[in-house]
Amino acid sequence: MLQNFAEKISVFVNTLFLHILDRFYLAKYKFFNKPPYPYSEEIVMVDPERVKYSIPNYRIPNGYRRHGILKGDWDKDKRKLENTSWKGLRQRFVEGRNWEDTDYYENGVKRITEGTNLPIKRADGAKSVEEFQKHLKNIEELYSSIQGEGYRDESTIKVIIGRDGNWIVLYGYHRLMISKTLDIEQVPLEIRFRHRKWQNKREKVYSTPELKNTMKKPDHPDLEVSN
Repeated sequence: MLQNFAEKISVFVNTLFLHILDRFYLAKYKFFNKPPYPYSEEIVMVDPERVKYSIPNYRIPNGYRRHGILKGDWDKDKRKLENTSWKGLRQRFVEGRNWEDTDYYENGVKRITEGTNLPIKRADGAKSVEEFQKHLKNIEELYSSIQGEGYRDESTIKVIIGRDGNWIVLYGYHRLMISKTLDIEQVPLEIRFRHRKWQNKREKVYSTPELKNTMKKPDHPDLEVSN
């Protein structure tokens, strides 16, 4: 009982600390004209076609909180979205193939039965073909929902930004792929992390008056300047 109480206190203190830290970064931006670090619920609306990479969450260095600035070469592990999964989803929803006739299905079953370079044989979290088929049903329902009702703003896609400003999807891969397939104009991206080199560029843009005066509509949404 005491252990459970201590765990609850620890969670509360950690949550309070992160909230205070988020407020600090926002205050830094407001009063010192600095672009903030990623904070909770930092959301931007972006054309899904601008998101061209993904990265496995295990590539993110351990020991970091949910939002922040990351150093290192982790962003070099990004992968182009035009892979087997993307091709398979287009085969299903654009070409109208049965799941069993798509590269997505073939690759998923192969990963489960033969394994990959990962220690666990699975495909999108599924450890068996039966689980994988249930996963496909969920994708089907998600597609129908977005197609019929549009993209809900509360269903954010978690992203990180690499050193060169590349948008890299961390969570929400299937929502992103479906949005691309349906030609959704904008989707809500929640920025989890930025690479330190990209953050340095943002700070330079924000702190240079002549750039702020001339860059009314920067090419990159993360470089937008508010006067």
